[in-house]
Amino acid sequence: ITSDGKSLIVGDHNAKIEGQRGVGTFFWKTFPEKDEQPYDYYMSDHIDLGTGAPWMRGDFTSDGKLLALGSALYIWDSFPEDENEMPYLSVLGGHIKWGASFMKATDHTTLAVAGERVFITTNYHTISVYNSIPTSVDQKPDFVIGGPDMYTNTLESNYFIRNPIPASDGKSLFVASDGGYFYVWKNIPQESGAHPDYVYSIGPDSIAFSVGDITLHKNTLILAGREKLLKWDKLPLAGEPPDMLLDGQIGTVKIAEATNESLGITGVAMDDKYFYLGLSTDEIYVWDGFPGDDSEPVQILKNIRVFNLHSDGDYLLASNGDSNTVTVYRVADILTNPTKNVIGAGLNGADGAYLGNGQLFIAGDEGGVHIWNDLEEALGGSPADAILGSGNSADPPQIGRNKLFLPKFLTYDGNYLWVGEVKFSNRLLRFSRN
Repeated sequence: ITSDGKSLIVGDHNAKIEGQRGVGTFFWKTFPEKDEQPYDYYMSDHIDLGTGAPWMRGDFTSDGKLLALGSALYIWDSFPEDENEMPYLSVLGGHIKWGASFMKATDHTTLAVAGERVFITTNYHTISVYNSIPTSVDQKPDFVIGGPDMYTNTLESNYFIRNPIPASDGKSLFVASDGGYFYVWKNIPQESGAHPDYVYSIGPDSIAFSVGDITLHKNTLILAGREKLLKWDKLPLAGEPPDMLLDGQIGTVKIAEATNESLGITGVAMDDKYFYLGLSTDEIYVWDGFPGDDSEPVQILKNIRVFNLHSDGDYLLASNGDSNTVTVYRVADILTNPTKNVIGAGLNGADGAYLGNGQLFIAGDEGGVHIWNDLEEALGGSPADAILGSGNSADPPQIGRNKLFLPKFLTYDGNYLWVGEVKFSNRLLRFSRN
C-alpha cells in the first residue's frame, strides 16, 4: 500500500483483471471514501513483461513526486494520470545480478522517503540509502545500512540458510536450500551457528537449480527439484563437483521446465532396490536402481500428492502436505500390490516425513513434529508417542521455548534428528535422542 493521504496505490501479486497480467498495481486518484469504490486504472510493470514481474510499492516526496519500486526505482513528477504515463526516470542502481536490479521489488522490499533521503530495503537484506532523489539511470546509493556495501547479501555472508533441507549419515551433514545453495559440514556441527566447510552455488548464477528434496543412501547423495537432478556417487567431503546433472529428463521420463518450486520434481528417494521420483503431476515413478538414459520405470504410482519422499528399504513414505496425511507403501509390494496406507489421525498438515531406526517422524503445520516409535502403530491409528514443539493447531508459527516455526524437512541418523523450518525462520534445529 502506498498513499499520501489524498490518493491510494495497491500492489497485488495475484490480481485478476481481464486482459491484464496477474501481477500489477491498482491506482486510485482520490482516496476511496466508500466500500467497493472502483480503482481508476491498473498498471503493469514498465520493464519486466514476464509473469515474475513485481507489483509496485513506494512513497511520496514533500513536493508531490511519486517514487515506486518495480523492476527498477520509478520516479514520476506527480501522481500518474493513467496507466500509459511513463515515469520520467527509471533507476537501476548500477548493479545487476541474476538478471535483475539489486533494488528490484520482491515480497519483502519496500521504500520510504524521509526528508531528502530515500531508503530502500533490498533483496540483499540491507537498506540502501540515497542522500537525495536520484537523477540518473545508473546512480548508485550513497551508503548501505546493515552491510559493508551494496554488493553483499548479508544472509549469504553470515551463512543463513533459507528453507534448509537436511541429510546426514551420522558423521557429516549436508543441507540444500531452495535459495540456490548447498552446504557441507564434514563433521556433525557441535554448536549453534557453526559455519559449513563448503558452500556450493547452484542458483541462478550457475545452473539455476532450486532444490525441492534430498536423499542420501549409503555413499550416494542426490538433490532434485523442478526439472533438474544432481547426483554424487561419493559423498562430497572435499568440495567435489557432482558426478551427474540431469536436466529435463530422468530415464525415459521427460519433465517440463518448471516455473516455480511447487512444479516438476517434488520428492526423491532411494534404497537398495529402487529409485523413486515424485512429480507435481501427483505421480511417483519407480525404477529398478538409479535409471540410465534409456531406463523405463518399473512402476508408476498414480493419484498421490508428494511434498517429499523417503524410503528406509522396507517402507516408502510420501508426505501429502495440506491433505494432512502421509501415504505409506510397503516396498516389497511396490510392483505387485502397491497399496496406499494412510496416516492422518491428529495431524494438521503433513509437510515432511522421515523413517529412521524404526521411528516415524512427521512435521505438521501446527508447529509440531509427531514421533511414533513404531510405524505399524501409526498405521493402526495410535496417537504419536511424543511431539516436539507445541503441537497445538491454535498456536501461530513462532520461535520460542518448546515451539517450532513451520517445521517441514526432516532427517534422522539414529542419534540426531534434524528439523528444517520454512517461510522463513532460517533455522535448522538438532535434537538429540533421549
